[in-house]
Amino acid sequence: GPQYGNARPDLVCRKGDGALVVVDYKSTLTLGTRADERKRKLVYRTDEWRDSDQLYHYAWATGAEHVAIVLAEVEPKPQLTLHDFWLPAEQVEAWRARQELPDAASAR
Repeated sequence: GPQYGNARPDLVCRKGDGALVVVDYKSTLTLGTRADERKRKLVYRTDEWRDSDQLYHYAWATGAEHVAIVLAEVEPKPQLTLHDFWLPAEQVEAWRARQELPDAASAR
């Protein structure tokens, strides 16, 4: 519920095997025009996302172990890239305990 924070994923869907996937959309004007610059900025962002409370909060709130970020980039040419993150239940449980949140079943 809202008493546990604002976990509002952009999209929650099921894969063919029935597993939940949370999708979050993010956007940026540009990551740059040079390949080395783009790679450096993308590595920085993915590292930032991988450790973010937001991804863990989505996984905890939905029970999903798969969270994907779709990055929309406007320049130098419009493109979308998908970035997958796997958050095993044990990692989500450790995060939940650090946040002092109730177990997911009692919070839903």
